[in-house]
Amino acid sequence: MNEKKPTNPWAKSLLIWVGILFGLVVFVQLIGGGSKAATGETIAYSEFVRQVDERNVKSVTTSATASGNQIIVGKLNSGQDFRTTAPKDA
Repeated sequence: MNEKKPTNPWAKSLLIWVGILFGLVVFVQLIGGGSKAATGETIAYSEFVRQVDERNVKSVTTSATASGNQIIVGKLNSGQDFRTTAPKDA
């Protein structure tokens, strides 16, 4: 008396595609979303120099790009994260 109802092949296929799509979204969020959160707000290099002159910068980390510019990522005394790019000649 245990009769199994035939499963709908479309429903099974749809569930598989939904799972794949969900996995892709999670993957993109981990790769792309995480990097955005860590970099902070982009500010102009001149604004960064002004903040340094006013002693409002708590910490910075720099890294060079292939073009010779410096990427500066840091934190202001207020706790705000920031990111800027220093030109080659700065």
